[in-house]
Amino acid sequence: MANSAEGGKGDEPGGTEHDPAPYGGPFQVPQRVLWVGDEYNPLPRREQTRSWLAFSLVGLVAVISLALIGLTAGGVLDAGTTKDLVAGILSPLIALTGAALGFYFGGHQR
Repeated sequence: MANSAEGGKGDEPGGTEHDPAPYGGPFQVPQRVLWVGDEYNPLPRREQTRSWLAFSLVGLVAVISLALIGLTAGGVLDAGTTKDLVAGILSPLIALTGAALGFYFGGHQR
């Protein structure tokens, strides 16, 4: 659809003389405002964050599991309460940990 006679915009990335194109107008986005050092490489930081998240979740699963076992063995929690806690807290946490570990190991380049 081309520009109409009233001066509206069509589907094309241009405009009329009263409505300049967004990329060809008087204001150009600078390519570089400030360039300090080498080009930024996010891969090391991304790998560090992935590993921290994955291993933190594994540690959290281990701590919660040991706490539930210890509290149940010590008689603080009965079997019914422990079963409810495992179903409500531990099962979703294990699923989340599995997804994080899959993402962590799936993102490694060979």
